[in-house]
Parts: sequence; C-alpha cells; structure tokens
Amino acid sequence: MSEPLTSFWILPHGSIQTQGFGVTAFSVDDAFRLLRERGYDFPDRNSVKIEPGVRPTDLDPKHIAPNCGPTVLRGVWYPFSKVGA
Repeated sequence: MSEPLTSFWILPHGSIQTQGFGVTAFSVDDAFRLLRERGYDFPDRNSVKIEPGVRPTDLDPKHIAPNCGPTVLRGVWYPFSKVGA
C-alpha cells in the first residue's frame, strides 16, 4: 500500500467516548478490516463517526491515552490487546 498511515477514531453513534476504537491504518477500509480481524464488525458504516488524524491525548488524556497501544504502527491501538502485524 502506498498511502501513509493515519490514526482513526471510530465511535458508534450514541456511545460515550471510551467506547470507541482507535486504529492506525492506510485507509478507512483498512481500519475496518483490522477491526473485523479483531472480532469487531460494523455492518453499517453510517452508524459510526470516523475521525481521522486523532491522537489519544486529543480524546481522553486520563483514560484512553494511558491505556492505548502504539499509534504509529498499523493496528488497533484502543482497546489495546497486543503489538504485532
């Protein structure tokens, strides 16, 4: 893939901020693919808010930031489970 990595915050409508998902991926499609691989599925993308270029400290510096994984690597960084491809 030739696109640069982008960090995304994906929040289902009606959810509180800590129920969102942080993903660093090549594209929105790639972000949803990574989430599906982790067992999360969003059949209707219109039911989520997608915020590109987000940092954990932009979201919640006291909860999300200290509990997330690395945001510079491709993968799901919140909720964090492991580092790897």
